[in-house]
Amino acid sequence: MEYARKRGIRVIPEFDVPGHAASWCQGYPQVCPADPQCTQPLNVAHSETFKLIGDIISECVGDQGDQSDEKQPLFIDNFFHLGGDEVDTTCWERDEEIAAWMKNQSYSDPDEAYAYFVKRAASIATQHGKRPVQWSEVYDHFKHNLEESTIVHVWKSI
Repeated sequence: MEYARKRGIRVIPEFDVPGHAASWCQGYPQVCPADPQCTQPLNVAHSETFKLIGDIISECVGDQGDQSDEKQPLFIDNFFHLGGDEVDTTCWERDEEIAAWMKNQSYSDPDEAYAYFVKRAASIATQHGKRPVQWSEVYDHFKHNLEESTIVHVWKSI
């Protein structure tokens, strides 16, 4: 990290959630929809999903353990990229647990659950002292409803 910092390079981790996270299902099947054909997006209805996101961020920023056992951060930059692009919520509608959760939350469609996921993940990053970064598709989708501190990472042409 120091090598990059001295050269004006920011090294920012990206954990692209809730889509692009199918590999998480291997080690943490509880954070994925129950249908084995639906490994993404991550399970918005399960608190373990957000606990895992928090644990990953905590590991990256070195704030696990008590003060006497404080770890050095893996990433020192104040940004944390949460991705958020290319999310197909079809699996959320097909998964009984997630569909029931969305109904219980009075969400009329999975888009509202997607918005909830994006905001909650950003809030977790903020709680760990990081500014959330999300792909421009997230902004295109939700506009001003993003967490106020979110940085929009634009990659496509206008």
